[in-house]
Amino acid sequence: EGPAAYWTRLPLRSILHDFRQTRDSAALSSDAGTFVCNSLFYHLLNWSAARTSHSVGFVSLPIVNGRPHERGLSIEQQTAAVDDVLRESVRYFLQPSSSDILLG
Repeated sequence: EGPAAYWTRLPLRSILHDFRQTRDSAALSSDAGTFVCNSLFYHLLNWSAARTSHSVGFVSLPIVNGRPHERGLSIEQQTAAVDDVLRESVRYFLQPSSSDILLG
């Protein structure tokens, strides 16, 4: 019974900029990918729509690997990437700026 779609309020441009400075790769997706991921993200955004003091997002991480040149990322790389997302999201939440959230 909610809207057809929601947009995240996270600072996507800032997060991607930070990733490109310190990580091998990162990409945005207009959908979370599978039914469970899409449903979880939609319901999370629906829950947060009435709560202006909350920001929510969805981060999909690749499989964990422990060896170089293998598909996926090490747990250390994934932990560092999540730290980046959280740091930029909290910074934006404390000091919002429309230029940080828009993609161009």
